[in-house]
Amino acid sequence: MSDSNSNGDAGPELRRAHVVIGVISFVLIISLTMVVASALASYKVTINDGISTQTVNTFKDTPEEVLEQQGITLGENDFLDTSAFVKGEDSTLNVYRACSVRINDGDLSEIFVGVKDVEKTLALNGITLNPKDQFEPALDQLVSEGLNIFIHRAFGVTVEADGEKTELETAVGTVKDALKMAGVTLGEDDETKPPAEEKLTPGMVVKVLRVTYKEHTERETVPFEKVTKKTSEMYRGEKKVIQKGVKGKNEVVYKDRIVNGVFESAEVISTKVLEKPVQQITLVGTLRKITIRSGSKPISPLPVPADIKLGPDGLPTNYTRIVDGTATAYSGGGGTASGRPAQTGYIAVNPKQFPYGTRLFVVTLDGQYVYGYCIAADTGGFAKRNSCTIDVYLDTFDDCYVWGRRGVRIYVLD
Repeated sequence: MSDSNSNGDAGPELRRAHVVIGVISFVLIISLTMVVASALASYKVTINDGISTQTVNTFKDTPEEVLEQQGITLGENDFLDTSAFVKGEDSTLNVYRACSVRINDGDLSEIFVGVKDVEKTLALNGITLNPKDQFEPALDQLVSEGLNIFIHRAFGVTVEADGEKTELETAVGTVKDALKMAGVTLGEDDETKPPAEEKLTPGMVVKVLRVTYKEHTERETVPFEKVTKKTSEMYRGEKKVIQKGVKGKNEVVYKDRIVNGVFESAEVISTKVLEKPVQQITLVGTLRKITIRSGSKPISPLPVPADIKLGPDGLPTNYTRIVDGTATAYSGGGGTASGRPAQTGYIAVNPKQFPYGTRLFVVTLDGQYVYGYCIAADTGGFAKRNSCTIDVYLDTFDDCYVWGRRGVRIYVLD
């Protein structure tokens, strides 16, 4: 009986132990389930915010909530790129902070708000691009503080070639680029206006010049040169052709320049002289005529030789040359250097200029005195001093005083 009671008393305690163990197991299972469920509900988000990057575990549903969880706020023009965000999956959020950029758009150059890339920045500021516009940097270039964005607006250009006009639209380039766009090729000698390397400008008209060259030969006359020479052997106003001019002949080879089928110019590429031209030489007198004062008679008593002819003005018409110079006078008798007696009609000269015995005819330039026919017979100190041209002999010292120093014309008769 005692054994039976003891077994009966142990039963309830065992049952209570089993209940406790069961409860604890249930709690553990519930906790593990919640932990696993919790682990399965969170996910990782990598946030790129300018130069900083952070990765967070989150249960949040929206990108904005993820940022709020991390205490990240956005400015007025900041841009949150959610294209790489997927709720509940490991993903990425990109935050692009607004900055200042300069947009150069033709004549416009101003500071604007920039964000993310060039495309987003242009859209933010209401700047549109036309299909032919060109820009730099590229639309997907990320912007940063102080970035310069350049927009080159397209403009119209006309290409005229081979009788046709082609209207183009471009933003940059040279004349050469315009020809390429118009499908125009240049030959070896072809040209353009403006030149091929010149930059295009709005409204520019590019003209293509089709250029060809052709040679031809011509025989041409060459005019003679007219030469005028002054001479004191003729009076002023008198002219005399001493050599008649003759035209020459040349064979000339030309290179013709033909533009768009029309002759434009010719260039001489060679010249062959067939006949040389001959100069025409004309003598022009410089001698001033002398008018002899009425009533003036020759001072020299020597008779004029028969072979010397005097004109109506009393001056020689046949002579070898004329010398204009100055004359002084002397007197006193005696002999001369040539052995002739010192007397009127025999004058002193520089024998290097007028050898002794040279026949001369002397008249003052003012026509007041006609010394007349005379002979070079003497010399004196004046020749060494070169103080005058001749020294005429007069009968008295008073005559010499009256004569003084005068301009004279000397006709050389020999």
